[in-house]
Amino acid sequence: MNQEKDNLLVLKDTDSLPCLTEGVQDYTLVRYKIYRIIFSIWTTWWKDKARWIGYLDLTAGPGYSQTEKLKKIKKQVGASPIIALETVPSFTNFIFIEKNPEYFAPLKKRVGTSKNCRVINKDANSVIDSALLEFKGIVLCASIHLDHQT
Repeated sequence: MNQEKDNLLVLKDTDSLPCLTEGVQDYTLVRYKIYRIIFSIWTTWWKDKARWIGYLDLTAGPGYSQTEKLKKIKKQVGASPIIALETVPSFTNFIFIEKNPEYFAPLKKRVGTSKNCRVINKDANSVIDSALLEFKGIVLCASIHLDHQT
C-alpha cells in the first residue's frame, strides 16, 4: 500500500478516490491516533486468548479522510477501516458497512481485496443482525466500531 506511518497516523499520498472531508478537523487526527492505540491493545490482549478477533465497522466511510491541511499537501489519512486493517497484531476478520454509495465504492476498492474482509453497501440498521450472525459460533472476541455521523 506504500503508506507512511507518522506518529500513529496512516498517511498516504492522495489517490483519485473520494475521501471523507465533511466534519474532518485536526482533532479527528487525534481520534485516529487513539484508535491505533486502542485497537493494538485490544488485539494484543486477545491474540493468545482467541482463535478469531473480528472487527465490525457500522459506518465505515470511504476509508480515508482529509483535513484542509492534508488536502493542501496532497495527503490523506487512514480512517477507521484502514486503521483496523493496519492494526498489529491484526484482527482476523473484518466487516465494513457503508450505506452511502459515494463512500462505498472507494471503500470497496481500498479494502475489498483484503483477506477475510467483507464490505456491505446497506444501512447498518438493516444488516446489523445478519452481520453479527456471521460472527456467531466463531466469535471469541469482536470489536464493534461506530462513529457518530450527523
